[in-house]
Order: sequence, then structure tokens, then C-alpha cells
Amino acid sequence: MMNTNEKRIPKGWPEPTPEQVRVMVLGTYHMDNPGLDEVNVDADDVLADHLDHNRVAAIDEYPDEPDSDPFEDRDIDSGRKTELELPEHDAVQRESDDRLSSSTIPEYLDWINQKEERRYNHDSMFDAGIRAADEPFGSPVALAYWYERNIRMVHHLWRAMDSEDDRILLLVGAGHVRVLRHLLTEAPMFCPVSPLPYLPASG
Repeated sequence: MMNTNEKRIPKGWPEPTPEQVRVMVLGTYHMDNPGLDEVNVDADDVLADHLDHNRVAAIDEYPDEPDSDPFEDRDIDSGRKTELELPEHDAVQRESDDRLSSSTIPEYLDWINQKEERRYNHDSMFDAGIRAADEPFGSPVALAYWYERNIRMVHHLWRAMDSEDDRILLLVGAGHVRVLRHLLTEAPMFCPVSPLPYLPASG
């Protein structure tokens, strides 16, 4: 049995009840095609030839993109009206690349699953979306699309599982962890579980 460190569970993760299916949400980068994340690490392709699981299921789905965006034609002041400072994108990129090049894969997974708590991905999306800024995710419609995609993932997770399943390992891009943790907390049949107690501390 794998040793775990329960003290490493971050604040905000709920405690499962006996009737809930525990879903370990492991944030990762796109190992088969780096470059698909909002912040893209400079990584070689890494595909496991085989996973020691009874069954593997794909649950991601891209909904049809909206035909129009009513916010595009509005005269909107998209400037920041508060004293808000977000990390500089290129600096976050360099930090991720440097960490990956100096870490084992388990150490890097530990780091990005801790890094998710720093909110960079969501802060950037919500900052652009709420202000309707001229940049990626720069519209409330884009944020709604992001949530629809993740809600569909939770739906497909439910469809893919068997009635006797009580634990699921869910591998997703690290940017999905925060929203999926919220959605799985709200879905009464599921309880999200942090992977950090099962990963080697990256320091």
C-alpha cells in the first residue's frame, strides 16, 4: 500500500461521506502534446504504454462554440478599476519550464498541484472575462463556455463509472483542477480528493 501524508491535504478540500464516490483530481500538463495549456511547458512527449487500471475512459468534450458574442459590439471600458496585479505570463511560463527540467515527473506533478492553489489560471481568465478585455477568455461568454465544458466532464465522469466504483482517478490539465474541485463538491454523488498526500513533496 502506498504511504500517504494526510497533513498535505490543502484547505478547501471536503471530507467524503461513505456514500460518495471519491474522485482524485490530479492536475497535469498535456504529456502527449505539450502546448495545449494556457501556460505551456516546454516538454517532450510522454505517453504511458500502459496503465495499471481496470479501465480508462476519456471524459473531455468541447461543446459547440457560441455563434455570436453580444459583448463584442458593446462600448465597454475594459480597463482595470482596482489596484490588481497579476503575475506576468512569460514569468509564469519560465518558472514552469525551469521546474519541469529540474524535476522528476512525480515531483513536477506535486509542484503543479500545489501551484494550482495559487490561482494564476483562474485569476487570469476571470480578470479578462469579467472586464471583456481584448485577450484570451476576454468575455463572459468565454467563461460560460469554459464552465459548460467542465460541467460536461463531470457528467461524462458519471456516465463512464460503474455502479460498484467508489474511487476514481481523474487526470486533467492543471487549469481544470480548481473548477472541477468546485463542481465535484457541488455534485452530491461525488467528493473531490487532493492527490498531494500521494505525491513526493517537491520542496
